[in-house]
Amino acid sequence: MRTRTTASRVERRRARLRHFRKNYNYFESHKHALLKQFRNQYIAVLNQRVVDTDADQRELMRRVFRTIGREQPVFFTHVTDSPRVFKVPSIKLIAKSAILQ
Repeated sequence: MRTRTTASRVERRRARLRHFRKNYNYFESHKHALLKQFRNQYIAVLNQRVVDTDADQRELMRRVFRTIGREQPVFFTHVTDSPRVFKVPSIKLIAKSAILQ
C-alpha cells in the first residue's frame, strides 16, 4: 500500500512540474510582449496566462496564494530586460574556507 501512495505522490509532483514548466515556457515565449506591458513588475503566471501583477513581490504572492491556494503551480517572476543571475557558492569552496579558518 505504501508503494502505491508514494507512486501517486510522485506522479502528482511530476504533473505539477509539467504545469510549472508550461507557465515558465509561456513567460519565455511571450517575454517581449510582457516587457512592454509589465516592465519592472512582478507577475504571476498560471495556466499560461498572467493572473496578477504587483510592484511588490511579497504582496503579489500573498494575494495569489490567498485567492487560488498553494496547490496550483504558479510561476512568479520579475519582468526585466536582463535575466536574473544567482551566485551560488560551491559546497567545496565553503568546506575549504571552513577548514582554513
